[in-house]
Amino acid sequence: MAIIFVLSCNNIFADNGNVELHNDDEAVKAAKGKNEVPIVNYNDGEVTVTSESIVEDAHIIIYDSEGNVIAEKDVALSPSGRTINVPDNDMGEDYTIHIDCGGKTYYGFIH
Repeated sequence: MAIIFVLSCNNIFADNGNVELHNDDEAVKAAKGKNEVPIVNYNDGEVTVTSESIVEDAHIIIYDSEGNVIAEKDVALSPSGRTINVPDNDMGEDYTIHIDCGGKTYYGFIH
């Protein structure tokens, strides 16, 4: 059983690539395809967040593995993206990203 858990956890982490975002709101889950989900990429200490349209009121928080805030920004999201620098991740530390935008909250994991 532990092996299955480990394998499923690996699917939600990103290492220099796309970060899969999640939302626990049942109404958002029910409206599949009708909600615009921000797109997050991680590459060498830079987190880039984009959206298909302009979102004026996005609040982005990135936490380290101990729950400490390592980056926090209020930004407007757009197709061109917004980049947030995070400390080098040479130690393999896991980060969590939370994005509040358009009345919805999304989260994902960066490794």
